[in-house]
Amino acid sequence: MSQGLARAFVSNAPNYVGWVVLLNNIEALLILLNCGYVIATSLALAGLITRWTVESWALGMVGLKSPTSQKLAFLSDGFRSVSQWTSRS
Repeated sequence: MSQGLARAFVSNAPNYVGWVVLLNNIEALLILLNCGYVIATSLALAGLITRWTVESWALGMVGLKSPTSQKLAFLSDGFRSVSQWTSRS
């Protein structure tokens, strides 16, 4: 493995782990609740969004920024622009 490829993999490792945790949560919910993939995925995504929100809020309270808040900042910008657009109507 070349040095550049190894460095790229290491820098993206937290992102890969996040996807694996999400998939693991979906499968666990599917087994434990005996529900379909749609419900299990919805619950896992709701948990992911809730964790991100609480993490960002808690770190913001002590003056720190969450590393995921920069990656997901486009979500808040998108919600803000949609709410501004709907308030004009």
